Amino acid sequence: MKKYTLFRLLAYSGLRVGECLALTWHDLDYKNNTIAINKTYAKTNNGIKIQTPKTKASIRKVSLDVETIQVLKEWQLNQRKQLLKVGINAMNKQQLIFSNNKNSFIANETVRLAIHQIAKKTGIHPITTHGFRHTHATLLFASGMDIKQVQARLGHSNVQTTLNIYTHAIQDKQDKIGDEFAKYINF
Repeated sequence: MKKYTLFRLLAYSGLRVGECLALTWHDLDYKNNTIAINKTYAKTNNGIKIQTPKTKASIRKVSLDVETIQVLKEWQLNQRKQLLKVGINAMNKQQLIFSNNKNSFIANETVRLAIHQIAKKTGIHPITTHGFRHTHATLLFASGMDIKQVQARLGHSNVQTTLNIYTHAIQDKQDKIGDEFAKYINF
């Protein structure tokens, strides 16, 4: 359940994996279906560190779909039960959404390994953890989101960053402008 929830959140939010691994339940707003991105997980020479995100624009609220919110609610209940069995009270405001068996941070390597294990088991090509973000952004463009909406959702400080990384998706939209215009005018 934890892996499914993690991969669903990455796929449906466009979060960086470090942002996702630093999330606490306090960051989740069930009432408004949003998640606050205000910190990130980073591996340093001195170990794991929680720090502010890459840029000021990376501090943001990301809206989530109802199904992802439901999956998170189910995982929260499941996590509480699992931690209670080993004597850990998960009702703390700082409780990580995704923690290891010792209720500490999950390493990026652990997430990558899980992706490779699932890919091998299912016979599909593995993607990188960042691949979830790229796929999310590409699908945002395909669904009709404009560049500024995608920039804000991904937490890019500069629209040029979004343009440079996702030109393939933007070009695909450009190629369809004639047909979309004709369909809109409809005469």
